[in-house]
Amino acid sequence: MNAILHRVVVASVLVASSMAAQAQAVRTSVFELRPSQSSPQAVKYGDTQATVLRVLGPPTKTSRFYYEIDRVWATFLHYGPNELHFVGGRLASMVLHDGRWVIGPPGTPGFRVGSVLSKAARQAGPGAPLAFGIFEVENKPGRAYNLPYSAISSGNFKVPQGGVSDDGYAILYNAQGKVIHVVTN
Repeated sequence: MNAILHRVVVASVLVASSMAAQAQAVRTSVFELRPSQSSPQAVKYGDTQATVLRVLGPPTKTSRFYYEIDRVWATFLHYGPNELHFVGGRLASMVLHDGRWVIGPPGTPGFRVGSVLSKAARQAGPGAPLAFGIFEVENKPGRAYNLPYSAISSGNFKVPQGGVSDDGYAILYNAQGKVIHVVTN
């Protein structure tokens, strides 16, 4: 039941935040996970569970969940409070609550839960710098995933053929501009 509610909340927040502002589309590669800033290896969408285990190590817990609407079993790898969701044996989504991993492809500065926006990036509006050089920030307080936030970056993923997919992301920031939650689906 909690997993169903979580999926519904994730989808609702992503849809609502995309409708509230012009949704920004980004490549899925900006959400690659690395164990450290200097790591040349990263986990990306579509990777197998074996690849994730090789790069990120063993999880603290593994669970399974049946998505009745899709009629498919999902495997959740839990790393402390973080979850990586696999459907059909491939990485399909993530929920990040702590800063154990760097988010971004190798060779880029990336960011993590706990990273702080520059003061300039906190100033929303035309011409404002992008958060971590990638994300538009909307300074609109709200509540999502049972967390209060002061600003949000959200949107959808680009597809190789052009256009955008139904899958998306949300990055929540507190009043100090600190990343407090990252979710994709």
